[in-house]
Amino acid sequence: MLNIKSNKYGGSINLLLLLVIGYLYFNCYSFISVAIGYRFDTFFSWLAQLAFIAPLLFLNKKLRKWYLGVTLVFSTAFFLFSLFHYFILGNLPQGNTYLVMLSTNLSESTEFVNSYWRWKWLGLGLLWVLPKLVLFYILQKIPKAQLDQSFGIYLKLGLFIILIYFSIHQKSFLRGPFGSNIVYADNAYKQHGFLSTIKDRHVPLNVKKEFLKGRAETHVLILGESLTRNHMSLYGYDIKTNPRLEARRNELVIFSDVLASHCYTVGSVYKMLSNASWNKKNNWFGGESIIELCKQSGYKTYWITNQPIYKEMDTPILAFAELTDSIVVTAFEKEKSALPDMAVLPHFQNVLDKDSENKLIIIHLMGSHLSYKSRSTESYRSFNAESYTTLRPDLDEEQKTVLSEYDNSVLYNDHLIDSMITIVESRSEFGTLLYLSDHGDNVFDERDDYGHNELNPTKSMFEVPFMLWSSQSYENYKPEFYDSLGNYTDRPFQTDDLLHGLIDLYGIQWDNHKREKSVFSNEFVAEPRWHLLNDSLYQIDTAKFLLRQPIN
Repeated sequence: MLNIKSNKYGGSINLLLLLVIGYLYFNCYSFISVAIGYRFDTFFSWLAQLAFIAPLLFLNKKLRKWYLGVTLVFSTAFFLFSLFHYFILGNLPQGNTYLVMLSTNLSESTEFVNSYWRWKWLGLGLLWVLPKLVLFYILQKIPKAQLDQSFGIYLKLGLFIILIYFSIHQKSFLRGPFGSNIVYADNAYKQHGFLSTIKDRHVPLNVKKEFLKGRAETHVLILGESLTRNHMSLYGYDIKTNPRLEARRNELVIFSDVLASHCYTVGSVYKMLSNASWNKKNNWFGGESIIELCKQSGYKTYWITNQPIYKEMDTPILAFAELTDSIVVTAFEKEKSALPDMAVLPHFQNVLDKDSENKLIIIHLMGSHLSYKSRSTESYRSFNAESYTTLRPDLDEEQKTVLSEYDNSVLYNDHLIDSMITIVESRSEFGTLLYLSDHGDNVFDERDDYGHNELNPTKSMFEVPFMLWSSQSYENYKPEFYDSLGNYTDRPFQTDDLLHGLIDLYGIQWDNHKREKSVFSNEFVAEPRWHLLNDSLYQIDTAKFLLRQPIN
């Protein structure tokens, strides 16, 4: 047992012990964070964390034990989460981390953990917890009576005021052991709540659309998932992952320089479907959606999804889906996991069978989302580790297996998109089919890992496919529009301005339409493309993929 003798210096020794051991106790998170490459902004960020020690100056032994116990639980939870986040994604959590967590579901989370989990991380976490337990034991044993006896309440109050001053005046307390995580989580919760109010909005828009008499229009917008164009043979990849789309190359308008606005689904899809933009003149989160514009123009709107949508979870994606006239869901709600994407085809055909109405059909796929092996079926698994012996000798067998599973998902997606085009083509529909992905994945491309990470991005996470197929009858209806498209395919474009392109493509007239943002317009003006990193907005240099200085 700890035995601290009482003498005339006992209070001094105990206060010194409390400050030193308390500092180690509350800053253990910080020391480990620095060890794995994270630094707080200023010296005051470190000093401010002493404020966590202040309550120990006033609490009796029992209350001190409870206080230390509660902080032990919360700091351990936040630290272990941050540690595992660092091992998996290469950086510590930020605000977008918690927004993604709020918008995901159990199925996706389970697949993510299963794809990355390593048991050795649990051992490293325990190595951090054990010293905390020792410090916890010592701190709650230091006698409060001797602190009162030698120093008195005024000295402790003075120390308390100094610590609080540095915490508040320097605005650095929230960078402390787990304060920053609490702030990030709170901001993400508020942002998530705002995004989820989309469905409750009923704003009349000044829109017009002239339809051909007796000829219904059908427009299909397919939102892929986690597909980088750098793994598509349609874009020059060495493995033949797009045999069917390559056979259709002359029928497609293929854009070569399109970047996603985010490396996670919610942020990217929100900006694609709404008038939100990275442009400083617009709100990052806000604005009208293409669904609302189409509905008020006279289109019947449909949302077909193979992504998990649980109605008990009020997510922004669900909010967009609920804006449509009809949500069509695959059978995953019963299975609690996503089916292969071909499951959307019968639902797609059923919606097309609804004759005599102008339709916008948005299809949200699972695409190439982790786990990659689950994104294809046996008959489409043409690649294995041996397929990369010559092409990727730098990878080990496990990495080659992961790479083959990803490329098999791309091959499967190739067959799916081709099948959708075939269905629309065979029915002589009058309209378009546009495919793009929400973001890409890095699969041993620029870095020796796989997946996507908003806080530690690579170019493969941003470089997405963007291709348009149109029926011959619709091309004949808009000859000037289609005659010019071949000149536009190398335009540098970011998907947060997709709405303005869709307005041109669908022939909608809207007062707030900005033709200079439409990738399909002869008035298009190329603008810098942005990425939000560590709460600052950066411009992307697509040549070297460097993040430049943040804008003001």
